[in-house]
Amino acid sequence: MKNRGETLVESLLSIFFAVIVLTPVSNLILKTFRIDSKIDRKNIFNMETENMSEILKTKDYAFLYSRIGKHAIQNKNDFYSKFAIEGKYQILKESVNGKSRNLEIKATENYYLNEKGEKEYILEIIIDGKKDYYFPEIK
Repeated sequence: MKNRGETLVESLLSIFFAVIVLTPVSNLILKTFRIDSKIDRKNIFNMETENMSEILKTKDYAFLYSRIGKHAIQNKNDFYSKFAIEGKYQILKESVNGKSRNLEIKATENYYLNEKGEKEYILEIIIDGKKDYYFPEIK
């Protein structure tokens, strides 16, 4: 038996085959990580949207009715100041993507009659295309 070393050609061939096998696997792992990161950012964005809607539902009817219209929300502090959110409800984190959000509040055609016989409309809250509804408190 001869103890002969590995030749340069054999080394290059082994490296070549290792690269051919590892490149697709590493590319697949990298793409999976990117997709996972995008999904995480989208989920956080959706949760923030839902939280904003729920925070607005804590406000009373007269306040929200006075804010009917379109609003551009630049960041969480802008949201808190525009809608006078109390400290105990300030749970939002800074937006993940840094984009401004479009918030619209509008009255639907459906309403309730309050104890004084006045109409209190069901309000539609639309944040970046996601709809939610505010129902006036019935006493």
